[in-house]
Amino acid sequence: MVGAAHLVSALAERGPTGVKLDARWFDGLIEGAAKDSLTPITRALIFPFDDRGRALERSWERGTNGRLAMPFRALMRGEQEGWLPSLVYAPMLVEDGRRLFVSNLDLGAITWARRPWPTPVGPGAPDLPSISSVQLFACAGEGIDDIKLSTVARLNATFPWVTSAALLTSDPDRRVVDAGYYDNYGVDIATQWMRKNAAWLEDNTSGVLLVQIRDGATTETDPRAEKGPGPVHARISFLTTPVEAFLAAREASMAFRNDQKVEALAGDPRFAPATRFFVTELFEFPGKAPLEWYLNRATIDGLKRPPPAAPLAAVEAWWRAEAALP
Repeated sequence: MVGAAHLVSALAERGPTGVKLDARWFDGLIEGAAKDSLTPITRALIFPFDDRGRALERSWERGTNGRLAMPFRALMRGEQEGWLPSLVYAPMLVEDGRRLFVSNLDLGAITWARRPWPTPVGPGAPDLPSISSVQLFACAGEGIDDIKLSTVARLNATFPWVTSAALLTSDPDRRVVDAGYYDNYGVDIATQWMRKNAAWLEDNTSGVLLVQIRDGATTETDPRAEKGPGPVHARISFLTTPVEAFLAAREASMAFRNDQKVEALAGDPRFAPATRFFVTELFEFPGKAPLEWYLNRATIDGLKRPPPAAPLAAVEAWWRAEAALP
């Protein structure tokens, strides 16, 4: 999401008819987003006169030539005019497990789910919604409209053991942690948004392509699952199993849940596979993607490898077919 913020802010700086988007331009963005952000955090950890989160934000701003110092709301005009992609950040609130949506889009329709099932009380029962998310820009508060891209990206990637815990000065205060605690991929938000806006999409577009990008292979069986625990592992499993189960469930449940949400969306008559109105393609990184605030040259070069040919060809074919429609 740091890279996404850098890309969109650079497009905003460029304008609707700015510089040519060639390989050299994109390489410059990659180099900026990949600059060392770990050293400022370590320095702030050793010398506690600085806040680690703020130090991380400043390092991102320097690495992106000040682009991430741009207010998040400054992107709104380009989004409304249709030439700038919309960003959606969804860090999780520690106190109640809800997500905090930070976006210039109005996502109010997907922040709650009304109870659709019957109850023994009967039709007179209060129809209380299940509220799963809160929109930051729908809340009242001083300085909200001035919040910077670097701050939002940091909220979305807050690991308190690395950066200081992010605290929202709300009433009462709320702690914010990494969006990956709830969903690492964003498919949950995307499918909800498409379902809530199905009528508009049907009237105003010729089709929807959902591109899923994952930092590792999830379509293959984990080799550890095929081997099972070894003799030593089995002896200490009473200690390791709870933690291992939690970590495995956190990753696997997201991928499986998202697959089920995509399948349910495709079951909607307006998105049925036979109509080809809604299609999805999955891009998975074939190696082990790093999750660090410092990337060396070999790692950067490894991440810049071409995308898998088969899904790329499928996306290109779909795009050409959609462009040919009257």
